[in-house]
Amino acid sequence: MKKRAKLLPKLSKTVQNVMDLTFYTKAPMWYNNFAENLAIIRKGKDVKELPRLDGKPCVCLGAGPSVWKRDHLELLKKWKGIILCCDRMLIECLKRGIVPFAVATVDGDKRIKEFYDDPIVDKYKDKVKAVFSAVTVHPEVVRRCPFEKYWFVPIYDDPRKPKSLTFALYYLSGEKSLLVTGGTVGTFIFNLAYFLGCNPIILVGYDYSYSVETPPEKTPYWFAYLQLCKWDYEKAKKMFVIGENPYFKTKYMLDLMFKVYREILAFYLKQLPKDIKVINATEGGSLHMPEVRVKCLSLKEVIEKYKKRY
Repeated sequence: MKKRAKLLPKLSKTVQNVMDLTFYTKAPMWYNNFAENLAIIRKGKDVKELPRLDGKPCVCLGAGPSVWKRDHLELLKKWKGIILCCDRMLIECLKRGIVPFAVATVDGDKRIKEFYDDPIVDKYKDKVKAVFSAVTVHPEVVRRCPFEKYWFVPIYDDPRKPKSLTFALYYLSGEKSLLVTGGTVGTFIFNLAYFLGCNPIILVGYDYSYSVETPPEKTPYWFAYLQLCKWDYEKAKKMFVIGENPYFKTKYMLDLMFKVYREILAFYLKQLPKDIKVINATEGGSLHMPEVRVKCLSLKEVIEKYKKRY
């Protein structure tokens, strides 16, 4: 019998417990969002209806701190190729005349509406496409976003199994395409770039870590770590380690969750065909060899190298 392809990485028990806690906390919000948006989703466009981008260089733009440290938005003004951006970067891009091919949202929080709530977004309503997670995105985000919307269903488990949650959501959504999010919008837009046929895929703003100046107490999962460590402050602090990017010679702070998100992204990168190039032009952060299958270049080098392939 042919071995099944692995759709999801195997996580440690501790990590799985944190992921499960996050899922159970957010699932009621996601499912209420899904129910309210359902009529729109079922009638809406599938992500597979987006134009193909076969062989085109693509910048996947995340919102890591390196974007500001390295002044990457100024450099991206010179990039005339495809950009897929996370929602947090949309307004910042448009205000600088950087028009992405598409913007993506996977988070279900109502506050994501802020990333679309600006007159500059309306100005470009016919120029940008929105790719939304059918299961999670908040109805207020859907109403505020003026772009043409394309929907997908996140893969939560193996849809080939008879009692799969993903399998059920697939049919409820009107059989929208199944795509991996990897727990972050950054991993999702990387997968979207591959899904659309882009090559090379260039990562910008993909720190997947905190700056070393960030106090652990100010990070999003600090409270969860305290709970895991039974309120032992010093033990919780050991969830954070300092690493160094060997190519860019920059330090970063990694916690358990960013380590997991890095491992998830590395899992999918490892499964790519060998002819698909992935370049990390973040100029910092935790995505580097040998942990992650990427080639590191500065964004300036990338723009110069691929300027004739737009």
